Amino acid sequence: MEIAIIGLSQSGKTTVFNAVTKGKAEVASFGGRSNKPNIGTAKVPDSRFVQLNKIFKPQKTTPAEIRFIDIPSAPEGLGESNGISGEYLNLLQRSDALALIIRAFQNSSVPHPSGKTNPQGDLETMLYELSFADIEILERRLEKLNTQLKSPKSDMKQLLLNEKSILEQIKSQLENGIHVREQNLTPEQQQSIKNFALLTNKPLMVVININEEQSENTSQTFQEINDLISKPLTKATALAAQLEMELTEMEPEDERAFRESLSLNESGLDQMVRLTYDLLNLITFFTVGEDENRAWPIQTGTVAVNAAGEIHSDIQKGFIRGEVIAFNDLVECNGMTDAKTKGLIRQEGRSYEMKDGDIMHVLFNV
Repeated sequence: MEIAIIGLSQSGKTTVFNAVTKGKAEVASFGGRSNKPNIGTAKVPDSRFVQLNKIFKPQKTTPAEIRFIDIPSAPEGLGESNGISGEYLNLLQRSDALALIIRAFQNSSVPHPSGKTNPQGDLETMLYELSFADIEILERRLEKLNTQLKSPKSDMKQLLLNEKSILEQIKSQLENGIHVREQNLTPEQQQSIKNFALLTNKPLMVVININEEQSENTSQTFQEINDLISKPLTKATALAAQLEMELTEMEPEDERAFRESLSLNESGLDQMVRLTYDLLNLITFFTVGEDENRAWPIQTGTVAVNAAGEIHSDIQKGFIRGEVIAFNDLVECNGMTDAKTKGLIRQEGRSYEMKDGDIMHVLFNV
């Protein structure tokens, strides 16, 4: 799973990236600009995985991961309806979801590019930029369709007309401020735009970047932002990114003590992971053994044969059946031996729908 971090210049994108991935990417000074993306992974905290590691004591442990990609500086023109294009656009299109960083913090040494911090205004600007990028993508496709319709092959004309009608409807709603994810598209309409990877069709996470001292006084700003984004596949959270980045640089014991002193119950990492799982409708299944315990994020509704494909494509191709046990049953038995004796390990076929916390061993033949 890949999350693209976006936002206006000086919004704190790279600071959020470092806070979530425990990275060391350079935070650009005002006016600094780099075209190189920062790429890192966030280890998904999961107490169940910790328990499984205690039971099996494997040689290797691999927690679930979420990949974050951050472009340190927004491209020239972003915020002026001409900034999302080229490689910047390609990076966003390849992502599974977008994390939009909105500046709410005050810092005289890092002035806001416009001279005034305005979270609501910045959010509206960025949402407009995403819509504008999608409109341009659709316009280019519609131009090609119009060209093809001048001398269409007989067996293609109706297909081209159907696609044109669908794209024109979607574009019209975008021009009226309705993002693609809000348009209640039919499966046929979704299929028509699948290859375009439209930005406003992606799940959106809005992260309000605040000062440490703002932590207890964000309710009004948060409510105003929430009012603007209270729509499908969109969620918001407030994060003191600078503080969170500094905390990740501490020793674990010092970090825990400092968090307790500040009454910070949920870390920035925990917040971002929770929102990502909610937005992308993710669950986790596990594979266990003496060699390795591993956690795998998958979408709710994934069937066993496709979950096996997350492990390896050969395992998916040669899938015979899965030996599955629920997490709570395994923990109660303290291992596989007692679980087998009690008949708690189930034999599941290709179409079994995986449940959150399932432990699966795949039998396959290649």
